[in-house]
Amino acid sequence: MVHAGVYMTIRKDFADRARSIVSRDRDSLDTLLVLLEEEQRVLAIRDIDAMNLVVQKKLECLKALEAQERERRELTVLSRLKDWNTLLEKIDPALLAQWKSLFKRLREIADATATNEKIVSRARQGTQRILSILRGQSQEPGGVY
Repeated sequence: MVHAGVYMTIRKDFADRARSIVSRDRDSLDTLLVLLEEEQRVLAIRDIDAMNLVVQKKLECLKALEAQERERRELTVLSRLKDWNTLLEKIDPALLAQWKSLFKRLREIADATATNEKIVSRARQGTQRILSILRGQSQEPGGVY
């Protein structure tokens, strides 16, 4: 038996919203990657004020992505299709291809995030070593001098 929704036409407003969501997702992911690159730069020069600004912008970008995820779920439910990919494919297979291409950007973001986490971890370890030395808790042979 064929599901009745398989052959239905997607409403124009659903298609317009889906296109808008994919476009905004792409823009948000592009912005997030730029912010991660900026974060790496300010981590390298240890500019706390610039870091706070970058973190604030990253949070705004992540909030936008979360809102877009809620919109995707809502639109998928309203369309009565099984998932987002099915909805996009019914609207336009090229739109589904655009959506799938965003996963490459997500991998780039994950890589940039991992790099920044390593930089922060190394900086934290260095700071902890310095604090230990200042407290006279150095584990290094020969003491401070």
